[in-house]
Amino acid sequence: ERELGMVSNPRYKPVRAAPEVPKVAFLSHLIDDTGVKLIDPFLRAIGEEGRERFQKKFGAIAGPVLYHEQLVRGTNGRQLHLHCYCVFVPSREFERSHRAGDGVALSYVLAMAERARRERMVMTGLGQYTSIVTRNGLLLRRSGLDLTTGNSLTAAFACQGVRDTLHETGRELSACRVGVVGAAGNICSAVTQVLASEARELTLVFREGTEDSARARE
Repeated sequence: ERELGMVSNPRYKPVRAAPEVPKVAFLSHLIDDTGVKLIDPFLRAIGEEGRERFQKKFGAIAGPVLYHEQLVRGTNGRQLHLHCYCVFVPSREFERSHRAGDGVALSYVLAMAERARRERMVMTGLGQYTSIVTRNGLLLRRSGLDLTTGNSLTAAFACQGVRDTLHETGRELSACRVGVVGAAGNICSAVTQVLASEARELTLVFREGTEDSARARE
């Protein structure tokens, strides 16, 4: 046996934010062995097999970890206190659980969401597989959190981009026929639902074979 004569230094200093600064959270998980090595010098020292054993034994029982926080200042001068949480579980385990439908990965996300709720986050973002296993946050709708995902942000920017472009060219959305490419997909199905109430007409374009999907029918 080897003795590891090292004491890990703190990764960052705790943030001391004023109580009135809004707190936001980002939920995530480990990706692969590269990410594990970055967490702590101890984990780099024990080798890949050691890290694999550590993950299998520790990941399943460990709760959500606050691995990073910082104050973010916008161009308008306002601040946010960002909290980044993760579970010690890699992407492959989230994918396995999602395909098996066993609810294990969902339980990890629920635990992180509960911590975010307890710590009074005003907005919580779902990253990586945390969005997928919660059906883009739909399974967290009773968590008491305001949620966002990369997909919802992209859909919102796409809709706003259409409005801005029409405004710059002196046209009204209510007078236009809008084409949506990939309408049966996750992002464009949301775009379609938003623009349907504003555009004069929509032309939906989707891949053959997806016309019978739940999103296409909606």
